[in-house]
Amino acid sequence: MSVEIKKTFHKDGALQIICYYENGDLHREDGPAYETYFSNGQLLNASYWLKGNFFYSKKEYDRHVALLNFSRQTKTDANLSL
Repeated sequence: MSVEIKKTFHKDGALQIICYYENGDLHREDGPAYETYFSNGQLLNASYWLKGNFFYSKKEYDRHVALLNFSRQTKTDANLSL
């Protein structure tokens, strides 16, 4: 798993965009994977992505994160029972 965080900045040096990638896809499980900011530091926009898939709402994103974690736990439990 390769995790990368990319940042771009406004001309004045303030953070403009921050993106979280995993294996080349926008992906973040603990918050928005793509955030844009005004030059004063105020959040302009945030979007939620998992494995390169965009989610229109935080509720939908949270549901998919829960399913992803459940799937991981189920695999771990299955491996422990072998």
